[in-house]
Amino acid sequence: DDRINSRDSQCYDKKTGQYYRKRWKELQVGDVIKVVCKEEAPTDILIIDTSDEFGFAYADTSTLDGETNLKQRTCASIPNMESTGLRNLELDISVDMPNDDLSELNGYLHHEQENRTLNLDNFILRGSELRNTDYVVGLVVYAGHDTKAMQNNKGGR
Repeated sequence: DDRINSRDSQCYDKKTGQYYRKRWKELQVGDVIKVVCKEEAPTDILIIDTSDEFGFAYADTSTLDGETNLKQRTCASIPNMESTGLRNLELDISVDMPNDDLSELNGYLHHEQENRTLNLDNFILRGSELRNTDYVVGLVVYAGHDTKAMQNNKGGR
């Protein structure tokens, strides 16, 4: 566990507009991180940007659910994201309380007097590996023991 939690992730710094290294165990809800192709997601994230021009990302969730097919995920629709940019992005997100249900995640995105519904398709869960997508940028919604993978891990090793 310590080896896994000591892995580095790319975390966005709004002040500098740059990514810096931050250990998985230090990530917190509200951090913005970048996950690149063939990299495992360190937390449960809401996808706010992706390298795909249509906003898609593909995740291998076999370590979570045993299914070997890739899951297509979709970037959350954030009004004026391109003009606002990450540096000035202000979001208010509401999601379900942490739970162990890997097949469901719901929430709302509140932005500029608009409410958008979120579902599992807008998220990549901890332990999923990004595939066929150069990168995703995501907002951490669950970290550490609150991630769905950790909530689902009932037994000992």
